[in-house]
Amino acid sequence: MKNSRETFKQHVDKKLSSRMKIYFFISVIMIGIVVYELVITDINPLIVVGIFLASIGFGFLMSRMFHISWNEDEQVVTSRIDKIWGIVLAIYIVFSLSRHFLLESYVRNSWITIITFTTISGVMVGRFLGMRRKIFSVIKEQELPQ
Repeated sequence: MKNSRETFKQHVDKKLSSRMKIYFFISVIMIGIVVYELVITDINPLIVVGIFLASIGFGFLMSRMFHISWNEDEQVVTSRIDKIWGIVLAIYIVFSLSRHFLLESYVRNSWITIITFTTISGVMVGRFLGMRRKIFSVIKEQELPQ
């Protein structure tokens, strides 16, 4: 019986696998930046944890924008972006690009970086976890060894 890692490598499309790795590594780097910013600023860590957890939830919802399914011809799990969630992604990107201007009047400048990086890293962790869950759900539906 294969372990989960071997099953993942064998039955997940390379593009999807690469996307998962990118989400993971970028989120690790961003979490490192958040921890560094926590040390040098006076922001309450509970605020950061709250933002991070809320962002994970949002990222988990965002992971649904990818339709992850089994490709019978290639015998792998593949994904494509759902049109409705593509629109949600576009709105999120616009919000992300204008976040500095939106937060500038309400938040001190030194906190904008930590809030932004916390939000983005949380969303990426949530997307990673949501996509991983869906991938293993598809593998399980195909009755492949996990």
